[in-house]
Amino acid sequence: MKITVCVASDLNEYDLTALLHQSMAEGYRHISRLVNDYADDSNRFDRLGEALFVAIRSGSVIAVGGLNMEVEGDIRTGRVRRVYVARDCRRLGAGRLLMEAIIDFARLNTRILTLRTSNPAADLFYRSLGFEPESTGERITHRLLL
Repeated sequence: MKITVCVASDLNEYDLTALLHQSMAEGYRHISRLVNDYADDSNRFDRLGEALFVAIRSGSVIAVGGLNMEVEGDIRTGRVRRVYVARDCRRLGAGRLLMEAIIDFARLNTRILTLRTSNPAADLFYRSLGFEPESTGERITHRLLL
């Protein structure tokens, strides 16, 4: 079945219930945080250079992930956040399509992408996309020069 990735201009138009429940069952809090931060306006992925993406298959959201921008001095760095792929959709290409969309979008506004993960499978996945391990601190585990 075809997987489509698109910008989620309004997260309220998408049903993340299944992803939220699955992520919580796996011990991950970041999708709950995504939903809460979006609801309270603390992070809506709507500042300059930011976007939230969803991957859809058969009308259902099967993956989500976003791009925030961090500015330090003259340097704008993109930060990949809140990436999650439904359990039964892993290894089907949804995560790769999602990340390719995020990377392509990031190229419009920055030359550096960072992220943080403690998941060994995610580490391998991000490395397969060209991200390199980063050991400068707890906040960043991987970096990609665009």
